[in-house]
Amino acid sequence: MKKYSTDENEKSSENIYNMIQNIKILSIVFSGKAQIRQHVPGKPNPTGLKLFLLSTADGMTLDFEVYQGKGTFSKTEQDYPDVTISGLSVLHLAENLTEGDSLKFDKYFCTLNLFDALLSLGITATGPIMKNRLQNNKETKLPDDGSMKNRGEIKSVVRSDGKLCLTKWKDNKCIVMASTEHGSEPISKVRRWSVSEKKHIDIDCPHVVKQYNAYMGGVDLM
Repeated sequence: MKKYSTDENEKSSENIYNMIQNIKILSIVFSGKAQIRQHVPGKPNPTGLKLFLLSTADGMTLDFEVYQGKGTFSKTEQDYPDVTISGLSVLHLAENLTEGDSLKFDKYFCTLNLFDALLSLGITATGPIMKNRLQNNKETKLPDDGSMKNRGEIKSVVRSDGKLCLTKWKDNKCIVMASTEHGSEPISKVRRWSVSEKKHIDIDCPHVVKQYNAYMGGVDLM
């Protein structure tokens, strides 16, 4: 049996963390009595324990935190006054990550202030962002949904500091992706069903969407 030196073990540990990570909320079904029991709307079993989980893209759990109300996370509103509670959970789980790591998470977490906070730690991030979180920001203004008529149409804008890209893509409906790592190019093709043509068609797909879809599902593999 091969024996590993301390240096090899440390190198292996570094390799585990130096990859793309996912953060997601999980709800553990629990109907008993517990002060930390939460209700998470939209889940198949909404009542239970609320779990914030960090995993690799292939489903390996790296860290987790059970939500216990205010004070759960090591990072506070005093540390990051412009970051939401959901964003604080990301910063809490990112404590053991290193410069150069990359995060993928869903729209529940995504705000521009969180992306900037992660960038200050040397960590890049990608995820879909809700349109109401982009209001009143002239640097991130994108065309209205109504102006994007064709399926597969792509519009993008890069912030003036060059550190963040927003990409809007028209699939069945318009979605907006924010990323400090990926942009819209290179553009690839994805296959979709066309109701009007009654056949599958190929439409343009931005690089940021392809990367997000490729690496976001790690938590769901567990």
